Amino acid sequence: LEAGLTPGAVLLDAYQGPSDPELTARLGLNAGEPVVTLEILRSVNAVPFSFTVSTLPAERFGDLPGFLGQEFSLYGLLQERYGVEASRQSSLFEVAMPEDQDVELLQIPRSIPLLVVKSLATDGAGRPVEYCVSRMRGDLGSIAVDFAER
Repeated sequence: LEAGLTPGAVLLDAYQGPSDPELTARLGLNAGEPVVTLEILRSVNAVPFSFTVSTLPAERFGDLPGFLGQEFSLYGLLQERYGVEASRQSSLFEVAMPEDQDVELLQIPRSIPLLVVKSLATDGAGRPVEYCVSRMRGDLGSIAVDFAER
């Protein structure tokens, strides 16, 4: 917004199911505990920019999909609906070549690498709120990391 760009987020799918071993560990759940998964296509100035799969504990956010419109701010909704102020605690950055779904959703050729960011967000008490994997177009973006004290 500060750069004069218009962000967008469209919910492609939302579903609930048991957590797999990786999600169980990342979200601090018991084996097989249910999670809510959101598949989100984000854009900048109406150009597809990233495909994100966000996973949240269903015990706390099981009814979340019922409050999502076609366009939304996930963290805004967590704050507004659940009183949870989510903040990123860690992110892992990787580079990968696009898969079939990436090519289709992001409207890119197979030759454009992706920046894959795997992040964990927690609430004010340090409890895991969201684990997400974002697959971003490598030709349209950059990431800045500020290591200054908060």
